[in-house]
Amino acid sequence: MNTIDSLTDEVALKQYLEGTLTEFVDDEIVDVDQYAFDGLYSLQSVSLPEATSIGKYAFSRCSGLESVLIPKITSMNEGLFDSCTNLVSVSFPLVTLIGKNVFYECKSLNDVDFPLVTSIGMYAFYKCESLTDVDFPLVTVINSNAFRNCSNLTDINFPRATLIGEGAFRDCTSISSISFDNATSLKGYAFSGCSSLVSVNLPLATIDGAYVFDSCHSLTHISLPSANTSDNRSQCFKGCENLVEASLPNIIEIGSSFFVTCKKLESVYIPKAVRIDSYSFSDCKSLKSINLPSATQIDASAFYACAALTDIYVPFASDSSSATGAPWGATNATVHYNTVFDSNGEPVT
Repeated sequence: MNTIDSLTDEVALKQYLEGTLTEFVDDEIVDVDQYAFDGLYSLQSVSLPEATSIGKYAFSRCSGLESVLIPKITSMNEGLFDSCTNLVSVSFPLVTLIGKNVFYECKSLNDVDFPLVTSIGMYAFYKCESLTDVDFPLVTVINSNAFRNCSNLTDINFPRATLIGEGAFRDCTSISSISFDNATSLKGYAFSGCSSLVSVNLPLATIDGAYVFDSCHSLTHISLPSANTSDNRSQCFKGCENLVEASLPNIIEIGSSFFVTCKKLESVYIPKAVRIDSYSFSDCKSLKSINLPSATQIDASAFYACAALTDIYVPFASDSSSATGAPWGATNATVHYNTVFDSNGEPVT
């Protein structure tokens, strides 16, 4: 017996066909076909101790499923438990790969154990609203939208993660602190909408997409010491209205609308920024002074609606092409041309 057709017990087979099966236990099944139990709302418990291969969406939409025992599988195929809204706890000791949509909208899931997983697929835990903490000690890749809309997620531990995919933690509104010591790449929208986020530790990360921290309303300070992208990464901190201080010592380009509507922003450290794009600091109402020791190109609208900005320090001359458009939307600012800067990027007076 190695496929779903091994349901030979007449009562169990009848219940399966009628959609009333509540428990499925088989000590011999090795393979389960894709979509095998899809939409079997009555199913509450599954025990397949010898199964090693489970097809995609095999248990999807089993909204009554509460208990699962499949200890020998090593990978979880796409949509395996998609929309199993009553599933609370899962443990898969040998699984190394969680595929796309595996726990998609498993709204009751609050306890997961995956000690060997190294990669989490896109939308794998999307909208798992009861999930409060996750610990994946071996994961290196968190794919796009993997934990998006996990609104009660507060504690996350990914000590080996190097890639945080697009929207991976988007709208995780309860996360207050993130620490990824080995992450080197932040894709677009990675933490967008994390409205409770106040503490960020990303010592090696670069910004590889737009809107990375968009609408992180509680964020007051940010330091990304390794961010060095020269590509246009727009609206990275858009709507972070409580952001006061930002330090990006190695960033080369400040993308369009990068800090737009950061209304409390007072201090920015960007000593290597060569290019400041359109509306980069638009509506940063608290910004009074800015040092740009490496700037060669500043868009005409870079400081639009920065009413409090009075001093802009730049290294180039007033008659150079770099001065075109000055004071770049900051109508109340004085541009200090030919400024000499010290090793910390501060003007030498």
